[in-house]
Amino acid sequence: MAGFLSAQSGVTVNSDASWYAEPTQQDQGRPDLEAQTADQTPIVKIEAKLGAGFGAGQLRSYANDLAARNQTGDGVLAVLVPSHRVGIVTASLHQEFGGAGSEHSWHVEEPAIHLTVVSWEDLFDALSDAVTGPLQYDIDQLHGMYQTLAGLVIAPITAPDTLRW
Repeated sequence: MAGFLSAQSGVTVNSDASWYAEPTQQDQGRPDLEAQTADQTPIVKIEAKLGAGFGAGQLRSYANDLAARNQTGDGVLAVLVPSHRVGIVTASLHQEFGGAGSEHSWHVEEPAIHLTVVSWEDLFDALSDAVTGPLQYDIDQLHGMYQTLAGLVIAPITAPDTLRW
């Protein structure tokens, strides 16, 4: 994950980071994932969406917390969305945060962070390239669940499937 985020954001993400699911910020905001260094400095916050929108001020809250707790300016706020939403989410974030950089990854001055918009499809491609053996089956299951939840693929129920119920 660290290598993928480094490539996407242009910021070196330490592979020794510890990852936490839905950590609670002081303002009660809860990003989906947060990577922290050994001294509990956040280096990455990830907000993942399928079809739902963002809450009012949700990403601003994560960005402010990241900048306040990681004053190096190298913190990364990554937004993970289906590929068909990358363009609209990127445009929306450029409008809200400003900043300069590449189309889907850029540095923001206030708060001082890096923003990157990543597609689930690119993440699954990177995970599939990086993982071998039994863990690949877990990646495949997660990818299948994503496709179903995102409404991309809904496999038909066959007679043998219903008999097992």
